[in-house]
Amino acid sequence: MFEDLSKRTHFFFSSTFVPTGIVFNFLTILIFQSKSFNGSNIRIFYTALALYDNLALMNSIVFIQLLPSLDIDYALENDSSCKWLMLWRRTVIQSPSWIQVILTYDLFKQVVFPGKYKIEKTAYLICKFISVFFILLSFNITHFWYFLKENKTIVYQKINNQTINSTRVTFTCTSTESVLTVANSMLITLRCYVPFLVMFILNIFMVRKFILTKKNLKKGDSKMRREYYFTFSVLTMNLIFIILFIPWTVWHIMSLALYDELSKSKELRNQMNLFQSISLSIAYVNCFKSFFVNVIINKKFFKVFMHGYLKKSITSVRTFTSSYL
Repeated sequence: MFEDLSKRTHFFFSSTFVPTGIVFNFLTILIFQSKSFNGSNIRIFYTALALYDNLALMNSIVFIQLLPSLDIDYALENDSSCKWLMLWRRTVIQSPSWIQVILTYDLFKQVVFPGKYKIEKTAYLICKFISVFFILLSFNITHFWYFLKENKTIVYQKINNQTINSTRVTFTCTSTESVLTVANSMLITLRCYVPFLVMFILNIFMVRKFILTKKNLKKGDSKMRREYYFTFSVLTMNLIFIILFIPWTVWHIMSLALYDELSKSKELRNQMNLFQSISLSIAYVNCFKSFFVNVIINKKFFKVFMHGYLKKSITSVRTFTSSYL
């Protein structure tokens, strides 16, 4: 029962929420290309975040949730695909967290040290965003010690009052206990713990700065107000970041603590797999939260969305329907 529920959870989330998230991320990219965001690096940061988020969501469809729930797992093709796809999967899902760290750090410099802050060149930022992926790739190098493990299960069937046994052969992409411990620890540390710790420290300094300068917002300082909305949206995303990752981190800690029990009890493994599918789906919401956070908090983003896209879409629909009525 639990095994079936786990597959259904993976399939439902990756076939509905993930494609929807991809659409919202592309919409975020389009909105930040508006002239309203000229003269600021914020459009580049959010574009990079949305692209990495979409890469992670596509990773969910192809390698982690949708296709594997349909018993299509490319990592089980051979030893090479096992190593490379596990390395790719883990690196891709870690990358958005670090793009958010870079975004937070840039706003930290802008808010806390406004006199020293300089807008970085686009080419330099692109190199920085690309280097994030390759640095994470090097940290996940332990996946080259993964291999395909053959599992044999004896299946008993009763046919014409006779019991016939057959051997079912399956494969899993795995490694030794020590390598698995290191790889899983690196995954949770680089995807959640370290990014959150860095963002938490930067957030403290930014919140303190805004508390001290809050009066400027009431005096009509438009630049300060604009910085406030951008920063507050990032602070909100950082808070949502850790909240959505809590179930997934609990699952990882439990899977490490129950390693021996999981190898002995199939029912416990199925229960933990269900918990994993639910917690992983919740964590993936992080990959399309920026659109909703900006719509709610960032007034300029909301204005561009309402007047630049939503209003035009409604007008187009009305024109299209009226032409056929």
